Amino acid sequence: MNTQEKIAAAGRLSQQANKTWSSENRELLAYLVEDQETFWKSMGAWIKLEARTELETGEPSFEFYIGILRRAFLTLLDEDVIHLVEPISSLGQQALDAMKTASLLRRYRSVAAPVPQKTAQESYEDELINLWTTLPSEQFRARLNADKKMRETWKRLAETDRVQTRPQTSGSAAIDAEVIRSFKEDGTSEFKRRMHDDPAFAEAYRRLAETDAISL
Repeated sequence: MNTQEKIAAAGRLSQQANKTWSSENRELLAYLVEDQETFWKSMGAWIKLEARTELETGEPSFEFYIGILRRAFLTLLDEDVIHLVEPISSLGQQALDAMKTASLLRRYRSVAAPVPQKTAQESYEDELINLWTTLPSEQFRARLNADKKMRETWKRLAETDRVQTRPQTSGSAAIDAEVIRSFKEDGTSEFKRRMHDDPAFAEAYRRLAETDAISL
């Protein structure tokens, strides 16, 4: 879509938004003190002054233009530029309350804290932890033995709470998970007792110790 087409599309969306907003709030707009011409001049002046940057840089959409109309109306009402004959009807009040709620929700979404971007190191650590949880132990150890950076990173990670036990499955993966759990949570005496009493447990520990992930 070229520039002219974008401008034309934005114009159509703006007109549709104006019609829809006016129709949805007709009960409320009926209580305006100002005549329609004065009202829309005030709305247009506010939008040109306060929403100019948004209009120039924002992504045109129906909801985008509706949101600007809501903010313009509520701001002008709060600043006594436009006025309502009171009391307004229950339907008019419902329309006003709905407009305030929608405007607040949009404002909350716009100022919500951005999701922090992970550093390259954090992404690398996440990838390593994913390999630990998905690869068979033999393949994971082989990867560690062949990559010094991977091996050093894993050794550091294994000392933190970021490395969780593998999902409990059958075979060596389940034993590996139990060894790591016991190493982290059981006392040294209990861990050594299990090493002595359970050959499979001891073998799993020896395999894991080759990765430098755990050591007594």
